[in-house]
Amino acid sequence: MAAINQEAIQELNVVLDLIKPASLEAGVEVFTTLSIRSIAPTGLGGFIELTPGNNAYIHGRRLEARYSLILRGNNALNLQTSADRIIEAFMGADQKFLRENGILKIAQSGSDFQALAGASREIRLTFDMVYEYQQLPEESEEIIEEIPVNLTLDTNGG
Repeated sequence: MAAINQEAIQELNVVLDLIKPASLEAGVEVFTTLSIRSIAPTGLGGFIELTPGNNAYIHGRRLEARYSLILRGNNALNLQTSADRIIEAFMGADQKFLRENGILKIAQSGSDFQALAGASREIRLTFDMVYEYQQLPEESEEIIEEIPVNLTLDTNGG
């Protein structure tokens, strides 16, 4: 997989962690999975535009992905409260924040409650999204401002 594709997936995971509530109700465990449905170059073959100084390229990728969360616990009320908080975080996220972080579209695509063995319960939530990643050029450490024209080379090996 191309390095830019891996970077795009890593950055999408970072954004999802920013949206997901930092803590949930007591006794609720969360397991997440990010499934990439498609990944494609944005712009013209991945090229979006030149940097403001016209000295480097900005490349990008567009991902269609499904983010699944499994919440497990013994207390059904805590599970439902946690699920509601996650749904509110994703579906109620500030549109400006989403756009600034590359999420162009997000929709809840599923929700399922299931009783497991014993007192354990599980709620599954899924969200489908379109994410656009922009790979900005790395800052160079220094710029060669002048190339010397008259160099004297030592031909004696010393």
